[in-house]
Amino acid sequence: MPAARSPTVYNAGSSPTTSNLRIALIEGQDLQRSRLHDASPSSYSNRCSSLTPASAAFLKDIGAWQHIDSSRIQPYHEMQVWDGVSGARISFDWDSASALPFSSPKQNAASPASSTIAYMTENLNLTSALLARLDELGGVSVYDKTRVEDIQLGEETDNLDL
Repeated sequence: MPAARSPTVYNAGSSPTTSNLRIALIEGQDLQRSRLHDASPSSYSNRCSSLTPASAAFLKDIGAWQHIDSSRIQPYHEMQVWDGVSGARISFDWDSASALPFSSPKQNAASPASSTIAYMTENLNLTSALLARLDELGGVSVYDKTRVEDIQLGEETDNLDL
């Protein structure tokens, strides 16, 4: 089985193939709040994302993980989900699951020896890290508080190879 390749991260302007392209991130929300993330220990957001070890490894590969505030991320090693009405419950325990005969050592892409099921972090922390990485790379125009109303093909579309 061939080894997995890490994604190549580069500024689109540095490649002759893509140097003539313009890249835009269009977001309907105001991103200023994400750029000025208040990470004081007494403030928090209940809008969170669970990142699998594979997602964390991808964020490391593209250089965004280093911008995440590590004090605002928490790995977890087991999970219990239950129904408050019927009492039905399911439990996930990574240590037990990784010992099963069908499990693969590559299941935890961030660290094969780790018992981390996933990482929980606030969406603001993740968005702030991704925006910081975009700023670091350059070459991307960010339009926030903006909505796409229409997309039209340009004049030279016959020769485009996207």
